[in-house]
Amino acid sequence: MISKNRNTALPEMDDKKPADPIESSGTVIAEDTRLKGTISCRDQILVAGIVEGDIDCGGIVWIAKKGKIYANVYARKVILEGEINGNIESAEYVEVRSEGRLMGNIKAAKIRMAPGCYFDGEVTMQS
Repeated sequence: MISKNRNTALPEMDDKKPADPIESSGTVIAEDTRLKGTISCRDQILVAGIVEGDIDCGGIVWIAKKGKIYANVYARKVILEGEINGNIESAEYVEVRSEGRLMGNIKAAKIRMAPGCYFDGEVTMQS
């Protein structure tokens, strides 16, 4: 399932530079915050704390280095520097940075995995 909020065309991913940082207008789950429940958002979310529940986002889901998600993530773009114990389904792409840890499956049009990241799961490429 891809977020129902997504109404954008799929732009090409630039192979030479990582995704843009999250804008200041997005939702932030702070480092000292633990949230239980499903999150739905239209634009973007930065997770620096702990989330126990699915995230359904029409934009970018960015998991910071100390951020942890124990559930599934559905988004247009996912940038992982922290940890996800669950599946990712992305309309555009998933980027797992060198500090990132993913224990779950990925379904995305494009993926990028940096050297040093940890991934335990399966990948399904979709067009």
